[in-house]
Amino acid sequence: MHSSPDRLASLLSDALAFAQSDRLFTLSFAPGSGIDEGTLLPQELSGEEGISEGFTYTLTCLSSDAFLELKQFIGLPVQVSLLTDGGEERALCGLVTRAEFGGSDGGFTRYVLTLQDPFAVLALRVNSRVFQDLTVLEFVSVLLSEHRQNNPVLASCFDLDDRCIGEHPVQSWVTQYNESDTAFICRWLAQEGISWYFEHGEAGEPGEHPKLTLVLFDDVSALEPATAGKIRFHRDDGTEPEDSITDWQGARTLQPGGIERASYDYKSVVTSVRNDGTGTDQGEHGSQLSSTLEDYRYDPHHSANDEDDYARYGKLRIGAHEFASKHFTGKASHRELMVGRHFELAEHPVHEQDAPEDRQFTVLRTRLVARNNLLQGEDSEPVYQADFDASRKHIPIIPAFSTTEHAKPTAPTLLTATVVGPPGEEIHVNDLGCIKVKMPFTRSQDHGYAESAGASGTDRDSLWIRVAQPWTGNQYGQVWIPRIGDEVLIQFINGDIDRPIVTGSVYNGTHKPAAFSDSGNLPGNKALSGVKSKMVKGRGLNEIVWDDSTNEQRIRVATDHGKTALNQGYLVHPRREGKGEPRGEGFELRTDQYGVIRAGKGMLLSTDARNNETGNHLDSKELTNQLTSNLELSKTLSDAAKDHNADPLQANEEAERLIKVANKTYTQQGGTGQKAEVPGYEEPLLAFSSPASIVSATPKSHDIAAGEHIHLSSQQDTNVAVGKNLSIAIKEAWSVFVAKSGIKLFAGKGKVQIQAQDDEIEAIAKKNIKITSVDGHIDITSPKSIRLTAGGCQIDVGNGQITLKAPGPVNIHGAVKNLTGPEKVDPPLPALPSEEFIGKHSLRFAIAGSDKLASDMGLVGKSYKILDEACTEVATGTIGKDGRIARTLLDEHTELRLLIGEDKWEKQAHDLCSISREPQEFPTIGNHEAPSSDESVDDPYLQKLNTHSDSFEFLSEADINKFMECENKHET
Repeated sequence: MHSSPDRLASLLSDALAFAQSDRLFTLSFAPGSGIDEGTLLPQELSGEEGISEGFTYTLTCLSSDAFLELKQFIGLPVQVSLLTDGGEERALCGLVTRAEFGGSDGGFTRYVLTLQDPFAVLALRVNSRVFQDLTVLEFVSVLLSEHRQNNPVLASCFDLDDRCIGEHPVQSWVTQYNESDTAFICRWLAQEGISWYFEHGEAGEPGEHPKLTLVLFDDVSALEPATAGKIRFHRDDGTEPEDSITDWQGARTLQPGGIERASYDYKSVVTSVRNDGTGTDQGEHGSQLSSTLEDYRYDPHHSANDEDDYARYGKLRIGAHEFASKHFTGKASHRELMVGRHFELAEHPVHEQDAPEDRQFTVLRTRLVARNNLLQGEDSEPVYQADFDASRKHIPIIPAFSTTEHAKPTAPTLLTATVVGPPGEEIHVNDLGCIKVKMPFTRSQDHGYAESAGASGTDRDSLWIRVAQPWTGNQYGQVWIPRIGDEVLIQFINGDIDRPIVTGSVYNGTHKPAAFSDSGNLPGNKALSGVKSKMVKGRGLNEIVWDDSTNEQRIRVATDHGKTALNQGYLVHPRREGKGEPRGEGFELRTDQYGVIRAGKGMLLSTDARNNETGNHLDSKELTNQLTSNLELSKTLSDAAKDHNADPLQANEEAERLIKVANKTYTQQGGTGQKAEVPGYEEPLLAFSSPASIVSATPKSHDIAAGEHIHLSSQQDTNVAVGKNLSIAIKEAWSVFVAKSGIKLFAGKGKVQIQAQDDEIEAIAKKNIKITSVDGHIDITSPKSIRLTAGGCQIDVGNGQITLKAPGPVNIHGAVKNLTGPEKVDPPLPALPSEEFIGKHSLRFAIAGSDKLASDMGLVGKSYKILDEACTEVATGTIGKDGRIARTLLDEHTELRLLIGEDKWEKQAHDLCSISREPQEFPTIGNHEAPSSDESVDDPYLQKLNTHSDSFEFLSEADINKFMECENKHET
């Protein structure tokens, strides 16, 4: 349109002379805006509005003032009141988000205002925060409430109407990261199948603001009807009294034939799969074409709380496809056709034949143009025209999600976070090794609704987050639990911002790299690597250190408790700046507490070299060679002793047997199929071997005990030096044989006493026997007689007489020879022990718990028998009410076996792996009743019983076989 400036100014002046109420639509600003009602006269309104889309309207206005400040309009709530065909007003409200100068033409100026919904405004706030344990409706309400509480403009013109009737599950963890509030809200509403639109409300009373109400709904039954109710399908003509729909078309869109969804849940270790087909009739060819078109998505982990919840999501995705498959488009002059309202289509030649419910339609989207014909020549344009989209009223309106702008944004590649936990704790973890963190982007001002949970620095800041481990198995693998205050690396499974996982940790300014052995730091100790942990609520450490210093490699495994450590390689004192004072080479296993080395099948301690790790594990050839050599010496000397009437060495056979035990081999074969014959002791020997010397020393006592034999042999000298007494007590006999150089027995001081307290003393020499007293007497005393025999002569002294016998003369030389009367002499004799001085061996079988346990086991009254190693019966009896078994006394040390009852032995195989080997608690021993009448004193051995010994573990197969052997032999 073209008009001269003077005429336009004149027309404008005339137009402004009319009240706005005389026009199709009028404009009003919020109270307190400072803009007079006549400042702007609306000329044209155009824009779009839709369900789950919001709206944008462009309002062109005229003004006689060419110098209005544009910024005064920004942020103002405004209301456009549209006059309907019934004389009522329909409100269109919005916030001015843009104002521009539209040009001047003579006496008037155009101003163009952009009106948008509050979501367009909230799109300007980008935030990062978390929500925990809230439904989508709850955290959306939190966000909107914050804006309305903190922003006076939004508080005055923005409200919420929640019409949702479905159940929406609690979301354990929801993250908004570098995302606008609008994008965050809209994507979560779409994910949950919640649609929305804005209701435009009039200001009402003077002084009130225009109102916009956000309506949330998940069921079309919550939508209200249009004010007009019925809208006829009819041509538009100026003579028509009512507005109408002038054009009506149906539209179909091809959709997938089905959907499939899958989501993994780490707690149940189940991948949920949802497979559904659409119920949409797409026609014969359309259905055939879509039958192989499947919308398959692998959803984020733990996408639903349970199977029912996941099925609900599947139905939403199906519903979105079904909703998109069919809709209607039209044109209308009807001014009450509003988004989110439903109407009845009347007088349509096709739909008039439909059932009444099929003539009901919901407006999904509108695109309208409204004009105030202020200028001459504008009457040719329609004053109001709207294009619209609609769907049948009963069709669920479900927003698309995965492939739209509402799809969840991809998470950042990597974030860091701080591990948090309850006050006073150092480690906070659940049964799956999950931890809690504070995300670095959270702010306390965003989490006031939850009392700062999410940004508090405590365990309320996150859900349990899994920690990636280098190796995980079913109760095996590696466990690394980040501690409170540690900075950890966060990644996101499938790029989902709501599915964080801890993948590592990093040092920072307050958490410095590990100082191994609490000494030194980086970069000085750069050659050290390893693992160091810290005692919870203390300073103690555990560590494994790999020291790769040049030519000084070592490994250290240590704990501060008892200063226990295994040091291997080039041993040094803790390094500082990469340097440490040498302290030895090899290995050191040390502790300030107790130390034990156990090997159930045998152990070899050897200093025989195996350079470069050659040879087999239990290779004992140097040991057995030395034992064999010494055994040959022992056999030679033993035979010589026997030949010379001395006792042979009794332990040679046992020594020979032990050599055979040490020389045994077995076939080693693992899972790879490789096998070889390798050394393996037949019995659990403890063997010592050294090519040099073996030294043992203590400033206190040294106790050596053997249940059977002690066999000592040396190729050269065996020396014994004793600072005080050397006492030897021998039960049977002492036999000493010397092959060469004789026997010397000297007492520097004190007596030399030799006694045969129960038999004879023989002193035999091939040559002379010499008895000499250097400074004293020689007394030969006997209570009965003394006989001296030599060279055919004999002197008998005894029985009160002396008898001399000689084949030749008996010569007596002396200056005086006195022969007097008889005189008897009774010499003093030493007192010798007359009783047996070696006591009996004693053993009594005791049942832990005495009579109570014996009674509980049903043993009272049972017969028993005791067998020795040869399976000979040595005692029998019956277990009395007190649960005690009589003591057995034996002359010899032997192993005894107790058999209770008369049942037959039967051996069955059982899988011991399936039987619990947990330690059992047994009743305390020592609280027995008084001894039975046949025992005069308490049992002195009672307190020596050990209820935690292997006596209470499973019998070995050898033990069971021995019992069966004895039982069978005894019965025979």
